[in-house]
Amino acid sequence: MTSWVFTGLIAYDCYGYPNDTWIRPVGRSQLLANYNPSLGTYVMALRTFPPNPFGTPVETAAWAAGFAPDQAWNFNAMAWKAIGDLCVAARSVASGSQLEVQACTGSDNQKWDFEPSGRIRLSGQIYCANVSGASTATGTPIVLYSCGSPPYPNEVFSFTDAGEIAWGGKCFNVSGGYPIPGSPMVLYDCGLVDSPYQNEQFHLTGQITSGGGQCLDMTGGVSFNGVAIEVYPCVAGARNEVWDYYFLVRPAPPGR
Repeated sequence: MTSWVFTGLIAYDCYGYPNDTWIRPVGRSQLLANYNPSLGTYVMALRTFPPNPFGTPVETAAWAAGFAPDQAWNFNAMAWKAIGDLCVAARSVASGSQLEVQACTGSDNQKWDFEPSGRIRLSGQIYCANVSGASTATGTPIVLYSCGSPPYPNEVFSFTDAGEIAWGGKCFNVSGGYPIPGSPMVLYDCGLVDSPYQNEQFHLTGQITSGGGQCLDMTGGVSFNGVAIEVYPCVAGARNEVWDYYFLVRPAPPGR
C-alpha cells in the first residue's frame, strides 16, 4: 500500500491492526491513521464540508497542519469508563467535589469532555478534573476545580496506550482496586509498562462528533463487517453512534 488518501472507512471486527488504529496527536483534534512517515500522514476526514444533513461519508485525507474543520473530532459528553464497567463521576457539581466511580446512569455528573489539550472538563460546566493542591503524593484526591484560563498545570494530563491517565509521574487510580461504586479517584504509583494495574485503565464511550457537529455513525443504523462509516445528525440513544475509544496519543508528526 502506497497511499491511504480518499479511502472510505468501514466498520469491521477490532483486531488492533494498523488499519483500525487511530491516534489522537497531543494538542490536536485530528485522528491519525497508521502514522508512518514512509507512507505519509493520513487522518480521518469528511468527504465534503459542511456535512450533508442526510449523511456524509468518512474517508482518509492528507494531514492538514492548521485547523481543518473537516478533520476535527470531538470527544464531548463522553462516559469515562473505569474498572468493572463503572463510570467516573463527580459526587456533586461544585469546586472541590471528589471524583469517584459509580454505576453508569448517563447522568450529567458522569459526562466528560476530553479536550485536545489533555484537560478533562465536566461537560457543560466550568469545572475540570484537578489533582488537588498540585501534589504528587500517593493518595492525592482527584477533584473538581474551576477550569483555568489558560489551563492549570495540574488539570492537564497525559494518556498512555495502556489506558492510564498520568500526572506528575503517577497515575489516576480507583482507590482500593475493586469495582465498588463510591470508590474515590486518587493519584497512585503507575503499574509496569507491560503490566498496568486494572484500576488504572480507562476508556471512553459515547458519541464522537465531527467539526460540523454531526456524529460518527454506521450507515443505515446497522452493524456488520463492511458497513460504511459516515457522519449523520446526532440521535440520542442511537446505538450505531456509540463508540468506545481506547487512548492512543502521540506527539504531532515532525514539522506539523
